[in-house]
This record gives sequence, C-alpha cells and structure tokens, in this order.
Amino acid sequence: MSAALLIDIILWGSVAAVGFLALQRGRPVLVASLRDGLYVQSVTGLHSGTSPVSGDFSVGAVGLMIRDGALAEPVREVTVASTLQRMLLDVAEIGSDLTWLPGSAAGVTLVIGDMQVSGA
Repeated sequence: MSAALLIDIILWGSVAAVGFLALQRGRPVLVASLRDGLYVQSVTGLHSGTSPVSGDFSVGAVGLMIRDGALAEPVREVTVASTLQRMLLDVAEIGSDLTWLPGSAAGVTLVIGDMQVSGA
C-alpha cells in the first residue's frame, strides 16, 4: 500500500547541515489535511533495517491510521520502506511543532507524500 505518512522526526546536533523551514501549521491541522495515511509514533529496527551506502531502509512502525482527516485505529507491526533520498524528496509539509530535546536534538512533524507501508 502506498500512503501519505505523518511522522515525528528527530534531528541530532551531529547533522547540523540538515534543516527544515517550518510552516505555521500544527500537527492537528496536518492530520486534518490528509485524506488517508499513517501517523507514525515510533519505529523499530532502524539500526538493522537501514543501509548507509544505498539509503534503503525498511523499519517496523507503530502508530495510528489517518482516515478522512482524522486519527483512527491504532496499528502495530507495520513495515515502512523507502530510501532516505526519496523520503526527503517527498516531504510535503513541515509542522510548526519544533521541540528541542536533550543532547542538541530537535523533533518536528513531517508529512511525507508517498511511502510504502505493509502489514497488519
């Protein structure tokens, strides 16, 4: 299944060359703007499911389905796959919810226009 993806991204201080210009739209508005999608709340297997050479990744995810612009049923044990290059090219919107975390890390909500999602 191909779906829009709403994901909270965390950037660490060591990737200072990557930056995002946030829009003035919070997470609830971003969810409402999507017809169908998946709101990813956490991922697993990032250390083993990502190739630093090719950028390919396939990770397990837990989150909530988005149906008709509203958060719907919870999902777990789904797989999200793409390449890091494609994911960055498919960033459709950036939320205004920048949150600074310990250790020079920051998190923000992104809408990824199209990714492969499979599982239960």
